[in-house]
Amino acid sequence: MSRQPFAQPGSRLVLYVNWDGFAYEWYRLVNTSYGGTPHINALLQDGVLFTNASTGVPAITGAMQQCLASGAWPVDTGNCYRYYHAENNVVMQFARENKLENIVEAAVRHKVRVAGVNAWYFENRGLFEGNEQQPYLRTESMPSNFGQRVDELIKVIHGEPVRMGDKHIIFDDIPQFLSIYADDIDTVAHNGRVTYDGLKVAGNIQEWYDNIAQTIMRMDQDLGRLVAALRRTGRYEHSSIVLTTDHGMIHYGAHSKEQHHEAEPGALTSLYDMTACIANVGLRHIGRKFAIEILPAGGMQAKSDTDIVIVPIMLQAQITFLHPACHPAIPDIIEQIKSKWYYGTHLTSDQLMKAGLPSTYADLVISSCPPYHFIPDPHGCYAVGGNHASLDPQVKHIFTMLSGANIAKGVVCDKPISIIDIAPTLARLLGFEGPQHATGTALDDGLQNHMQGPQLTITTTEDTIYTTVATVSGKASSGATITINGEHKGDVDESGSFAYTINCAAGVNRVLIEAAYGGRTSRRTIYMTVKDEMQST
Repeated sequence: MSRQPFAQPGSRLVLYVNWDGFAYEWYRLVNTSYGGTPHINALLQDGVLFTNASTGVPAITGAMQQCLASGAWPVDTGNCYRYYHAENNVVMQFARENKLENIVEAAVRHKVRVAGVNAWYFENRGLFEGNEQQPYLRTESMPSNFGQRVDELIKVIHGEPVRMGDKHIIFDDIPQFLSIYADDIDTVAHNGRVTYDGLKVAGNIQEWYDNIAQTIMRMDQDLGRLVAALRRTGRYEHSSIVLTTDHGMIHYGAHSKEQHHEAEPGALTSLYDMTACIANVGLRHIGRKFAIEILPAGGMQAKSDTDIVIVPIMLQAQITFLHPACHPAIPDIIEQIKSKWYYGTHLTSDQLMKAGLPSTYADLVISSCPPYHFIPDPHGCYAVGGNHASLDPQVKHIFTMLSGANIAKGVVCDKPISIIDIAPTLARLLGFEGPQHATGTALDDGLQNHMQGPQLTITTTEDTIYTTVATVSGKASSGATITINGEHKGDVDESGSFAYTINCAAGVNRVLIEAAYGGRTSRRTIYMTVKDEMQST
């Protein structure tokens, strides 16, 4: 058994808690209709609740956890979960891929000691099982619930033996950056199994809500135990706690598994009706139905005579047009689908790019409304289900909070933030800026004044222009250095205003503006769409 020396009590400690599937709606529901979250609420008295936090697209764990880890969207991380790449004629599938540095790797680069419990998005990417300097810890039994994972982290805090692979280690003091992941909420909402004793798989929609609420209340109690361990060891006053998630969740499928003989509408897939509807639009544009292929799995390829490819992922359908006549038909397709009972919302290619996706992702994404789905199974879903591959507001609206040292106290912030702001905030709390190539920004509205970065406000209002030369203007702290899309532009004068020209290409242009001052950086992203003059008429 070995002992690992770390920073002494009194040094900063950042605890990153990631509860997969924690929709903001679940927090509201538990605190209005169930027993509440007293430990979260106590932390909020010493911190900040962000009421307008959002995840990205696609709202799927593999892709969004990498966005959280690196502070950037899929266009930069390279992880879009699954999509059809038209040029290569193949459905691309991703697991844990991430082209960017993550927050743990950045911390190690800055000589910050790190450790994590079941934080799989850092496994072999900063944390390693068997590595006593950068330990990846897991519960001895899997699957495990949040409470069991908290038990492991409390051992670290108390300096008790912790199993790592085939040996045990003792931390004389805990690392400065601790991360813990829990998939309990996501698991019970998917409704395949439960994670805490006394619960059972839901048989109807009310039991589904009850399971989610009971799970969150149990997790809240376990979070309270974790905070109590920090207090007992005298570390709480120097600890910053970040609690967030990768996505929310909504119901789909049947409302009760006992009603499957009635084939209630939500139980049956809407994929084939949507496919037929889109195919029929071809009659008005090319004199025949569009030839459509449904490609639901990675590695699949389209036939040479296919006009449209649909990649269905549970509650959303990603649509790529291969025939030249399909693109003029997009408004017609959208109009037809919007009249359908299962239509929830949609995003076009330009909107998808502005959501941080590569131009190759899709030409159109259709998202169903609850309880409808696009599962490629004609037999339907006769169970009570939950999923998050959706553009639904309840999926996008997530829970996020900060608490403890260096955090503003008792604040409710309603400004829009996103998951890509988490990693830069963790870095700021740890005493450095990062990770490298992050496009999110530290959450200054949740930090005490001495922790905030330079002021940066963008005053440019045009999002559509008809020239390839554009002006980006704004206000920033006097003396701040302005960089736009990686190009150094200059320092802000005493007036605090700046205006710089940039070159743009046809189509959607992402413009990343950075203001650096005093060793800290603030970022803002805007999008400018360059159109031909003929498109203005």
